[in-house]
Amino acid sequence: DVGNTQIYHNHKLSKKLELELYWKCEASNPSGSFKDRGLSVGIALAHLLGAKQVCLPTQGNAGIAASLFSSRLALKYALIYMPLSHKASHYHQAAEAFGAKIFFHGQNIKAAGEKMRLDLQNELKDGTVVELSTFFEPGRLEGKKTLGYEIYDHYKKNGLPDTIFYPTGGGTGLVGIWKAFSELKELGEIDHKTKLPRLIAVQSENCKPVVNAWEQ
Repeated sequence: DVGNTQIYHNHKLSKKLELELYWKCEASNPSGSFKDRGLSVGIALAHLLGAKQVCLPTQGNAGIAASLFSSRLALKYALIYMPLSHKASHYHQAAEAFGAKIFFHGQNIKAAGEKMRLDLQNELKDGTVVELSTFFEPGRLEGKKTLGYEIYDHYKKNGLPDTIFYPTGGGTGLVGIWKAFSELKELGEIDHKTKLPRLIAVQSENCKPVVNAWEQ
C-alpha cells in the first residue's frame, strides 16, 4: 500500500505475458468516493467567486460530495436532484445528513437534471444558484487533475504506466488525468520525449456516453 495506490506485482495472464497491475483506491476520500476531487475544487471556486448556493443532478456520489463541501464552506444547503429510484437510498440519506435539500424526479440523471433546470431557471439565470454538473464549470475538471498528479508522483522515478483503465461516467476524470499529464509535460516536469499513458474509458451498458460518441 503506497498512499492510495494498492499495488499488485507480476500478475500472470499467460505463460508469455506478465504485467504489473496497480489499483488506485479512492474510498479513503472524505465522503468515500473520487467525486470529492472535483466537487471540493468546484465548490471552493464557486465560493471564491461569490456563490451562496449550488445545485446538482446526481445518481449518487456527486450529490454526497456536493452536500459535504457546501456544508464545510458554510454555503446555503446544496440543492440535489436524484432519480425517483434513489428515495431512501444510501445516497439520499448521506446527502441529507450533510444538510442538502433533496428532490426526486424521473428515471435517470438526465430527467432529474432537466427538472432541476426548469425549477431553478430564474436562480440559475441571475447567479443566485450555481450548477455543478459535469463540464458546466471549470472547477470539477481542475479537481480531477489531482488523479493525474498522484499517478505521476508515484511513478515518476520509473516512468509513467503504459495504460490507464478509467471507470468513466461523464468523463471529467478521464479528461482531468490527460490534462494533468499534458500540463506537466508542458512545464517540463515530464520529459518531452516521454510517451504519455494510453487512456481507456470503461463504461457500463447503462451509462456509456463516451462509448456512444466514439462509435458514432
